[in-house]
Amino acid sequence: YNIFYFFSTETKQIWSDRETASDFLANYLPKDISGLMDLKTLEICKDSFVDKHLKEYFSDLLYKVSFGAQSGYVYMLFEHKSYPQKITALQLLSYIVASGIFISASRGCHCR
Repeated sequence: YNIFYFFSTETKQIWSDRETASDFLANYLPKDISGLMDLKTLEICKDSFVDKHLKEYFSDLLYKVSFGAQSGYVYMLFEHKSYPQKITALQLLSYIVASGIFISASRGCHCR
């Protein structure tokens, strides 16, 4: 049994629920950010940006949401970590840059 596969599939299933994602964003993002979002417009995009070689260890979701008169994106990357690391923020940045998410988001993703 592969625990990483379980983590990835269960995580993706939980966070693919629009209400769960909306509640999380409303309660855990800083209020000055979540207050700019109209979470009633939250859409879950079907695209995944994790490299095929890393899918065993990571799961990701992209959400489209209205920020006033404009649309924007919220990207969530899930990684199982067994212990805290000082370079986690740098790792996340490298995953996001390597994934090409900014290029894909600017072209418009397929959301549901």
